[in-house]
Amino acid sequence: MPLPRALTRVTISFQASYAEHLKLKKLAREAGMSLGNYLRTGRGLPERPAGRPSIGQLEREVDEAWNTLKELGENPGDYFPPDDSWMDDYR
Repeated sequence: MPLPRALTRVTISFQASYAEHLKLKKLAREAGMSLGNYLRTGRGLPERPAGRPSIGQLEREVDEAWNTLKELGENPGDYFPPDDSWMDDYR
């Protein structure tokens, strides 16, 4: 079973010159992060593993997504299946 909609990864793109891209990569390296995580944390978002998240990481992401959706005035239940069987399938 695929991840719930609230946990599905999406790509966000923005325009940067090559020189700006190199500068961002340098800053990310200096911070000890990937470029993606450097940009995420700069916007107040948590770091995310590049690969498949562990069960513990996924459980934290569920809590974070649920709280974020509530803060946005959304019904979190609309973004998750009615039961947790998807988590069993993930394991």
